[in-house]
Amino acid sequence: MNLLVFLIPAESGEKISYAITVLLTFAVYLSVYSDKIPPLSLPIAVFSVSLLIKLCTSCLIALCCIVISKVIYHDEDRRIPFRMQQLTSCFLRNRKIGNMKKPSQKDSTTDVGTQSDEHEAGSLKRDDFLGRKVTWKEVADAMDKLCLVFFTVMSTVETVVSLTIIMNRH
Repeated sequence: MNLLVFLIPAESGEKISYAITVLLTFAVYLSVYSDKIPPLSLPIAVFSVSLLIKLCTSCLIALCCIVISKVIYHDEDRRIPFRMQQLTSCFLRNRKIGNMKKPSQKDSTTDVGTQSDEHEAGSLKRDDFLGRKVTWKEVADAMDKLCLVFFTVMSTVETVVSLTIIMNRH
């Protein structure tokens, strides 16, 4: 359920509240479980460790949701760093990272007249190689997708390791 938070649109305002609700659910579940196990059990229960890892993961997911919500409401006049533009363009549009050019690079297929001279030297241009702007909303969408993939893999690995340990103990 924790991973579903990355499918909720950030504009709805429910993303952070859902993440915190799931975090609190894990915290309550862990506290109820810890009341039921013996206080001085020498071998630590794998289930306890698994719940603690899920609680920590839920904290990270809530933190990521807060960062993504902050990114989506950035002022559109604020420049998006070039590497972030590349990664967003690559992740959302399946383009190769090498296709985007820094403003200092000349490309024979790029119309020099369309490039803006308003950016000072050394800054990165905001338009990608097709002239389409990468927006902060697109950056937030790419971060959502990246977090969904990362935390899905992390959750799967944690579950497989926990189940393997449990199966080898019996």
